[in-house]
Amino acid sequence: MTRAFPLLSLLVFTGFVTAASPVSAGAAGVIGDDPAVARTQTAVGRLVAVTEAQALRARSNMGPTGHEIAAEPPPMGRVPALAAGVRRVSQIAGQYGDRLFLVVDKIHGKIALFENGEPIYIAEALTGANRDDFLPADAKTKTYAQQTGLKYKVTPAGRYTVSPSHDPKYGNLFEINELQAKDWVIAIHRVALGNSQQRDVRLRSPNIEDKHITEGCIDVDQGTIQELFRRIGKKTRVPIYILPMDDSLIARFFPSRETASNQPARLARAQVADDS
Repeated sequence: MTRAFPLLSLLVFTGFVTAASPVSAGAAGVIGDDPAVARTQTAVGRLVAVTEAQALRARSNMGPTGHEIAAEPPPMGRVPALAAGVRRVSQIAGQYGDRLFLVVDKIHGKIALFENGEPIYIAEALTGANRDDFLPADAKTKTYAQQTGLKYKVTPAGRYTVSPSHDPKYGNLFEINELQAKDWVIAIHRVALGNSQQRDVRLRSPNIEDKHITEGCIDVDQGTIQELFRRIGKKTRVPIYILPMDDSLIARFFPSRETASNQPARLARAQVADDS
């Protein structure tokens, strides 16, 4: 609300000047004949209109934690800056021969699609309410109904693969092939609109604290789903790298090819799963 205060003050001041300086119809005609005054009146009118709109936006664009929400996405064609961890993992993916792959940055609430080592699409994303990087050991043995409490609301870090699918509720989505069990699957799907958790509002919030809210799935907006389907198409088993919440663990989850060749271990993977 603090950003709206000076704008509202300007509106009050403008209204005071207008009320305190009444003019007759004849006088108004004289003022209108002066081009300089007319230009000033036009400029003030435009300023008032602009400040009214700005004040309205300042009052309405607030996220769940009181931070202002970005009113518009970045202009088309301009790729936002990526965190150093995302760049690092994208290079490791290239070492393993991955050409088309996704990277999920849980820390900053981002999802990025890479092609030939370069990001071609970046969007906002929500991840699990539990910020742990490992699923509970018993997660895959439990049904969705049995996975109660924050303990299971994890988006596990690791390298997995995704395949396109469709759900009656969420529409087109991408299932993570390695993170599913009898009656649940962790997926990339559109965010639910108008629920009590305000997930659609959180998705647009610049505050990274708002990004950790799901049951484990990766929530994005409908435009992101459409764009990913357009670019990935019907390809199956597209790699996805879900980064850990601690950058110092990147080498553990995603060792470089040189490091991996010196150790008898595969890319570290989280245990398995929880839903949406």
